[in-house]
Amino acid sequence: MRLPINLDFFIKAHAWKLFLLTGAPSLAGVLLLFALFNQVPQALDAWPAWIVSIAAFLLSVLCAGLLTLGNGVMIAWMYALGVRLHEVESDRAMNFKKRLKILCLVDIILIALWTMLLANKILFFNMTFCTLLLNLEYLLRIVITYLVSKEFIFFEREGRGVFIETMGVFFHIYIFPYGIWFFQPRMQALMKKLDQAADLPEKAV
Repeated sequence: MRLPINLDFFIKAHAWKLFLLTGAPSLAGVLLLFALFNQVPQALDAWPAWIVSIAAFLLSVLCAGLLTLGNGVMIAWMYALGVRLHEVESDRAMNFKKRLKILCLVDIILIALWTMLLANKILFFNMTFCTLLLNLEYLLRIVITYLVSKEFIFFEREGRGVFIETMGVFFHIYIFPYGIWFFQPRMQALMKKLDQAADLPEKAV
């Protein structure tokens, strides 16, 4: 069983591609976010209120989209990794993939919501709610990262992984722009090993 091509890309991609796919949209979104709170309001002061409202909304959507895209690439990468580790169907694999899929979808929704609320001053009426969404997303990201890290070590160490090894992988994944340079080659080596192990029974037949 092979991953769909859109997910298989994340497994085979070089670290620099993933770095750019996460870093470029996120950086652009952060710069636009600063612009929304600083330069843009002054530049639109001379325009009618309805034009200002539409422009602010469109720019906030763009900002939220860029930030969601940058973070979404990381979430998609973790989902692809989790699914790829569990290519062999079993009850454990099905439960893990179902749980991972739900967590990743909820995480993406939370990212889109809090970035939209933060960027759009029209909706910036409840900072407490925005902060709550942000904290929930960070907590969910920690849970997803830990689950994927734990499964990676389980397969890499053939069921003999320990907590300290799991946390090492956890920090490499969580600090994605830094850790991906070290973890992606390691992950690809494990996938090659798993592929070779899966091919052995077929050759024996």
